[in-house]
Amino acid sequence: MNDNGFTAAPNAMSTGGQQFLASADKVKATHVKLLAALDAEGQCWGKDEVGAGFAKQYVQNALKAIDAFAQVDGGVQSVAGATEAWADGYRQVDGI
Repeated sequence: MNDNGFTAAPNAMSTGGQQFLASADKVKATHVKLLAALDAEGQCWGKDEVGAGFAKQYVQNALKAIDAFAQVDGGVQSVAGATEAWADGYRQVDGI
């Protein structure tokens, strides 16, 4: 699209959107792999006094970090969808 002093390349935007989707897939795969590894280890720090102290400091923060993976995956997927919608908007304006 070339109008009012700017140029847009909808097909390139679509390609960029697909790259965001690929990145989201990598984040999701990493998240799944991390969850599997953590589940396999279980509460490896033990339930004694030292282990309980470690768990008190570690578990809540670890859960927050793990939850962040899902948020990043969803955010990157949203960017991909928005990029494709943007490209479609330009295509509609240009009639292509």
